[in-house]
Amino acid sequence: MEILDGASVSETIFRRYSQNPNGWSYTIYPSKSNDFYDAIVASPDESWQLKLDTVFKPNPLVLGSKSELDLRRYAVSLPLSFGYREMSPAAVRDLGGQGMEAPGLAALLASLAPVVPEAGRAYAHGPFVLTGGERPIHDQAQARLDERLTSDMLKLMRTRYSSYG
Repeated sequence: MEILDGASVSETIFRRYSQNPNGWSYTIYPSKSNDFYDAIVASPDESWQLKLDTVFKPNPLVLGSKSELDLRRYAVSLPLSFGYREMSPAAVRDLGGQGMEAPGLAALLASLAPVVPEAGRAYAHGPFVLTGGERPIHDQAQARLDERLTSDMLKLMRTRYSSYG
């Protein structure tokens, strides 16, 4: 079980997503044992367990590992899968002043298939599902991975922020 840091895990997951952008989910849970957040990123073929220091800043610290278990059962299913959807300026303009919570936006996003993003184009990215409940851990290997991710995140936080606990 290799633990990857934010840039490495993001790049690895993005490469996997680029091979098949369909059927992905991204579910975030408050951590059971600390103030961090746990995330499950799952495709039809594999799943990743992540630990985030927060969800309240644009670039959280992230550590993660590919799971030996199929964690898709912990992902929240939505009618709209996670992914990048190309947004044309005209389509966004047609939404008018309805705002981001308008029913027109949901219908527009549901009508677009997830794609692999290319430079110079505009995309909507998501959805990320943030749940209020804790992610259940049903396996010793999964519990050990969670403990290791937590321990490594605490070390990273202490290194990055010298005044941290």
